Amino acid sequence: MNEDIQDADTSLAGMIGRAKAAARELMTFLTPQTEGSHTSYAVLSRVAESLEECEREAANINENPRFMQATAWDLADDIDALRDQLLTMGRRLQLPGLEEPAIERTFLAPCSKSMESALEKMENLAAKTSELRAALHASYEREDELRASVCAHRRENVGLEASQLAAQGIASRLQRQAESVDEAKRKLQQTIDEQQRHLVCVTEEKEAIVRDGQQTSETQDLEAKTRDCRQSHALERAQLQGELEQAREVLNDIRNVPQDLTELQREAAATHAEVERLMNQLTELTDYNLALERRLSSLNTPRGEMLDDSGRDLRATEHTRGSPMELAQTEEALASAFGSGEFDVSPRSQASAASTTEGKGPGRSPTSYDQRRSARRRLSPYSRPSNGPGSSDDSDDGQTESLPPASPTPMHRSKRSGPATGRFHVGLEGDGNAKSSPFLRKQARQRLIPGLPFSFEEVNTNLNRLVTMVFKKAFKVRFLNAIRELPGVSDERLSLFESNPARYGPDVHNLQLDTTFRASTTLMKNSPWNMLATQRLVDLVFDTISNDTTGCYGSADVDLVSQKVEDRLGRQYRGIAEATPIGDETWDEVVERCLDNHTNYNKHCRSVMARNYIASIMREKAEMSGADEQLDHWSYVLRSLEQLNYEGMSDEESDTEEVVFPGGVVAEQPCRRVLEMRWRHPSFKEVFDDVDQTPAQFPDIFNKLALKNRIRRVRVAQTSERAPPKKLSIALFDPSYLEEIGPAGIIALGINEDDDTRTDEEGQGQEDEGEEDYDWD
Repeated sequence: MNEDIQDADTSLAGMIGRAKAAARELMTFLTPQTEGSHTSYAVLSRVAESLEECEREAANINENPRFMQATAWDLADDIDALRDQLLTMGRRLQLPGLEEPAIERTFLAPCSKSMESALEKMENLAAKTSELRAALHASYEREDELRASVCAHRRENVGLEASQLAAQGIASRLQRQAESVDEAKRKLQQTIDEQQRHLVCVTEEKEAIVRDGQQTSETQDLEAKTRDCRQSHALERAQLQGELEQAREVLNDIRNVPQDLTELQREAAATHAEVERLMNQLTELTDYNLALERRLSSLNTPRGEMLDDSGRDLRATEHTRGSPMELAQTEEALASAFGSGEFDVSPRSQASAASTTEGKGPGRSPTSYDQRRSARRRLSPYSRPSNGPGSSDDSDDGQTESLPPASPTPMHRSKRSGPATGRFHVGLEGDGNAKSSPFLRKQARQRLIPGLPFSFEEVNTNLNRLVTMVFKKAFKVRFLNAIRELPGVSDERLSLFESNPARYGPDVHNLQLDTTFRASTTLMKNSPWNMLATQRLVDLVFDTISNDTTGCYGSADVDLVSQKVEDRLGRQYRGIAEATPIGDETWDEVVERCLDNHTNYNKHCRSVMARNYIASIMREKAEMSGADEQLDHWSYVLRSLEQLNYEGMSDEESDTEEVVFPGGVVAEQPCRRVLEMRWRHPSFKEVFDDVDQTPAQFPDIFNKLALKNRIRRVRVAQTSERAPPKKLSIALFDPSYLEEIGPAGIIALGINEDDDTRTDEEGQGQEDEGEEDYDWD
């Protein structure tokens, strides 16, 4: 094809150049003032020679003119003008060589042949271009068919995987039933043996009485007992035989399960092989399409330039030019089919997206917030901006929630002096409190390790941005809190999902949650629709991490990605449940309740941070003074506070109390009613009282103004209904509560039975004697 194009260009270019030269020469010498016929004959001979030389050398010129077709039309106009002038001169001078037949024969015939050959070659070029375009369209259709086949096989693969999971669940359930059947057999055999022994005893007694000839009431009683035993034995035998029949059916089902599993595995393997084959074909076809597109683009480029430069009415061939818009759409479609190009997940693009979406408006940009804070405030872990409302009232996974940000109160100020003191407590190795200060831990995470392209803090930031970006793209929202306002999936879609989960499951490009049971976070979390949506979000994030070659996400595994996705969905579930009206609540009452919960949540967490702060200061003072006994005590308190966290603290409610001021003035002041936690060990009550009273006992360490402004906390004989947090040490629980919930409850709470947090502090709730003799200086 390229050789035909070059041949046509070369021949037409040579003809055009020589014909123009001859025309200009003829026009110069053949003027109305030309005298003598010999001059005309000489000019005509030179024109003929020029045309013959043009025709001979046309094929040997390798120039590629940019205005090939325009020049051809100009040459035709010049030839027509030359012919008219020659005819005019022939009539005027009456020369026999300038007649119309002679001019047509000597001058116009060679030019016409060259132009006809050039136009014929251009028509052949257009025909070959049409054939290539038809081949390209056919390849596009084949590509669509292969993509549809791949999608169908993927859906079948998902269905087979669901069938395998269901078969595995059936196998495990059948195994448990078989175990229960074996247990029933054993119990049946024991019962039969007991009944037989009892019958033997009764028969022996009856025979002894008959031998003695004593037919008394005892004999009648024994006969009645024998009849009752036989009837009960017959009933139990019939019941156990029924259970044995059911067990045999279950065992038959168990025997059939391996065959079904084998068939499912064989079908899954065949489907995987077919999918791989189709993917290979699709890759080859994509490469072939790209080659065809590049070839078509190279063919259309010179033709498009000719059409643009000619200025003639030749736009009938515009359909031969490749559309850049269509090519771009094709590339986007191919990229989306392979899962690439859907999200721009590079760290730079995520950072820019985060800054454009979340950084608009006064006070929302982290950079602008940091510019308004001093360096000391930016390093403080207690002075971060709030991330929005939060509550621990309806939390199923409270261990994954972090402490809310809160500003330090005056109580957090200390009068410590000396070079050995600092703003935050730094623990020692091996003393049970090796945890360093928050901003030192953050600086350690931000330090770049040799051999790694990103620090741990950057990897965590990039991973959080990726998960957030995937959530926004999946739910089509600008902010994550807007997910709570989206409508839930319809009942019709849920019914279709139950019949065919693979086809009517959640769509990660337009995701919705199942909020049928919106009043309970547990039911929403355990919904099959929401569980499948969680799994697909995890797969999408993990596929992006697996395809990353920059190392910006580190060595993130599926468990870490699942935890981050479940944490964010858990917050949405709790927000939806909290915003659901309870009973006959109005919307204003719901809003007021949410605000109250958020306020109580922040106050509760500030009290937790205050206790940690007090314990860390007292431990440091004990370490400085060399009081080993008090060092052990406060180390134990600090470990207990860190394990209990804010979910293990007592519930508090706002209330007021009457206070008598000097002079007999009675007024009401706000207070906090502290409820009892029935699951927590009783010794912690005295431990927490000791921590709360420590600032008043040591005014030389803690600020007196903070003590004066504190809200008084009053313990009441009322039990909190809040459930204990999960995955705590068994030493933190009340033994009576553990006996009440039993082994099943211990397993459900994930209690760690190997931890010995309270082994050294069983009597730690009591006040230590001699505490006033500490030498803190």
